[in-house]
This record gives sequence, C-alpha cells and structure tokens, in this order.
Amino acid sequence: LGMPDVDALGLILIGCCPGGATSNAFAYFAKGDMALSVSMTAVSNFLAFGTLPLLLFLWTRGLNVGNGVDAGQIPFLDIFGSLCMVLVPAAFGVALRHRSEKWAARAEKLGAVSGAVLIISSTFAGLIQNSATISDATLVPWKNVVGVALVAPAGMAFAALAVWLFQLPACTAAIGRKPGWLPYPSMVTIVLETGIQNTVLAIAIVTL
Repeated sequence: LGMPDVDALGLILIGCCPGGATSNAFAYFAKGDMALSVSMTAVSNFLAFGTLPLLLFLWTRGLNVGNGVDAGQIPFLDIFGSLCMVLVPAAFGVALRHRSEKWAARAEKLGAVSGAVLIISSTFAGLIQNSATISDATLVPWKNVVGVALVAPAGMAFAALAVWLFQLPACTAAIGRKPGWLPYPSMVTIVLETGIQNTVLAIAIVTL
C-alpha cells in the first residue's frame, strides 16, 4: 500500500500483538472451544514477553522512524495485565462451575451480555470521540483504512489455511494424528484467536 513509515509501524504493532480478552468474547459468541480460546490467549500473552520485542525488531528494521521500537519501550506490565485479565476470570469461572453448575450458567450469561455491551459501546464511543480525526483524509488516508481493515481478515485467512494444511493426510501422518477434520468449535477458535489482536496493548506501545 506504500504507507508512510510511521503509519506502517502502527500496523505492524497491531499484527505483532498477542490475542486479548476480545478474542475470547468473539470465540464465545461463535460457539467456539472456550478452553482452547483461553489457553491460546494465555500462551500467546505469556510468550509475548519474548516474541513481541523479537517480532518488532525484525519487522521494523526497514522503517525510518527514528530508532524504531526497542525492548525498553515494550509495556511488559500491560502484557502481564492482559494475561491476568484472561486467567483470573477463567479461574473464577472454573471454581464457580466446580461448586455450582446453576450459578456458573448464570454467571456465563451475565458475562456474555456484559462483554457484548462493552464491545459495542466501546466501538461506538471510539468512533464518536475520534470522528473528526477519522473523517480527515489528511490524518487518516484511505491506505491506512484499507491496511487496518485487512489485518484481522488476513490473520484469520492464514489461520484457516494453516488449519487446512495440518489436516491433510501427509501432515496428520507426519505428526501422528488420526485423519479427519478438527471439530468446528476448535477450527473457529483457532481462526479468531489468530486474527483478533490485543489492540489495547498496541495503543500502549504507540503511546510510549
């Protein structure tokens, strides 16, 4: 797209960030595998302590944005916070389900409604608060809009391709897995967890 280097840096930041709580919410609404969703988010956030600095070092070296992004600018505390936002509620849910299936079902419904309201309201609030910026073509060129709009679908497409490739007979034989397709909840979870990044973490890095 030939984006300016500073704008490209923001796009790369989003792509390099691990998944967040939003991907868990989308996996839930898509009837995905919630145990897999939480596990993927937790593992990707834990690994981000090492992978995020490495990926940013690799992908931002060709950009003319001062010194780029070094490890000292990675908000590790925010990464830890994202990890806690996933693991603490999940642990609470497991404990509640162990004690009472009825109350766990109620908490699940409450959490689902709250999550949907939070996602929708924060999206509209962001659009309204930044309407002047978004509508200014000099600040937000069409290339930036296209680039940002393609991040999640591109990630999901590559995840879907990877899922398909790993289920080919040659691959299943190589890894010792029985032939056959993964169940729908697992496939949709992998696609969503790969495509939806923790943009809050990306904003924190941009701010620094």
